[in-house]
Amino acid sequence: MLTRSDELHPSPPNIKEATRTRIRRQALLYSGGQAHHIIVSEPALRSLVSSPSVLTAHFDRLSGVVGMDTVALGIVPLTASLKSRPA
Repeated sequence: MLTRSDELHPSPPNIKEATRTRIRRQALLYSGGQAHHIIVSEPALRSLVSSPSVLTAHFDRLSGVVGMDTVALGIVPLTASLKSRPA
């Protein structure tokens, strides 16, 4: 996934550092004291930027945080009227 992302958004290749950063961010979800709001657009969930097995792993990860006290997950529907362009 990170390799494909780099193809779409070129940056200096450092997959190991990117992986470490993602793991540190994920660890914050399990530490108490902070609320985290995750907002994902429906098109982002439907985009085939990686293999089906990778997408399945992403969905598994998202479903794993649903119901956690420290996480609120929101999905912006494809039909939502947006006041500004997503970044």
